[in-house]
Amino acid sequence: MAICVGYLYYVRKVTILRVSEVCRPVLGKHTDGLGITFDYLYIFAFVAGGATSLIFVADMFNGFLYQVFGIQFGLTTKIIIVASFGFATAVIIASKLDQGLKTVANFNFYLIYGIVTLLFIVGPTQFLFDTATSSLGILINNFFRMSLWTDSINAEGFPQSWTIFYWAWWLIYAPTMGIFLAKISKGRTIRATGLAILGAGSCGVWVLYMVFGNFGLFLDVNGIYSGSDAILSGEGAGLVLAKIFSYWPLQWIVTPVMLVLIFVFTLTSLVAGDYSLAATTTRNLKYNQEPQLWNRMFWSFARPAITIGLLFLNSLTALKNSAIISSVPCLILLVIMFIGTFKMLREDNFFKSKVRVLDNDGRIIEI
Repeated sequence: MAICVGYLYYVRKVTILRVSEVCRPVLGKHTDGLGITFDYLYIFAFVAGGATSLIFVADMFNGFLYQVFGIQFGLTTKIIIVASFGFATAVIIASKLDQGLKTVANFNFYLIYGIVTLLFIVGPTQFLFDTATSSLGILINNFFRMSLWTDSINAEGFPQSWTIFYWAWWLIYAPTMGIFLAKISKGRTIRATGLAILGAGSCGVWVLYMVFGNFGLFLDVNGIYSGSDAILSGEGAGLVLAKIFSYWPLQWIVTPVMLVLIFVFTLTSLVAGDYSLAATTTRNLKYNQEPQLWNRMFWSFARPAITIGLLFLNSLTALKNSAIISSVPCLILLVIMFIGTFKMLREDNFFKSKVRVLDNDGRIIEI
């Protein structure tokens, strides 16, 4: 997605950060009609899916608040949490994007990998490493089977409730993150952008699963604390996660730090999403220009307001279904965007061209 939008924006000099513009090579004269419909569908899908994500975060944040400060679970607490996220996002958006978000992102990066390194050293290091290695082998060996598994025989519903939901959730986020990453990827090649997003992003998430996820498994197999049994008995997922972190060595440091990390992680996601929505609803956006302040501020308050409304539903199934339904137009949109991008690359003779650079001796070579 970032490559699709970035190529149009920086190479073709189309100063409109809308998903419909990437579809223009396919839709042609229908872009200003059907394409605008895709823009509206994308906005609706992302607002609905983003609200679902924020509700999950509110539940998790509430769990850590209970673990650290003893604040009880409840609708009022979650409303305050969501409103706090909206206010903090508005403060960051009110500043310049490259300053406000860069500060938050840098803090986020150093804090998360600092705590991961600490926990890997002081925790059950051998178990974490061995389990991560084994899990990677199982993933490689069973990738296609797990990806296409629908549990049609036992029909327990796990793939539908979580695997498909997770796919749908990322389909909703794909256009948004594509627009945002394209805006901050000026000067990078297609290869560098793809490797950074797919390679570095995947490795970073794998490290988090290796340490955090496997520690929960360590507690379970050693009879210390079973998160799965706790959830089945009716405890909220957010509270279960907070209790798992309370078993880490140095938990008096780890748990409060995780509370800060959840808040910062959510802020970066909200800021990126609000920026993308503001860019989509801006008619023309020049290279060094940001969407108008009122537009960015509108989305920073509108999304939490919608989330608070959905909190009253109090139905996990309804929230998951809304995300899955919202992802359908995003899937169609992504297919059209990929086709449109390949058409642009062929028209510009991208696949036949070579990049000329200087070697260490100052000679021009082709790569």
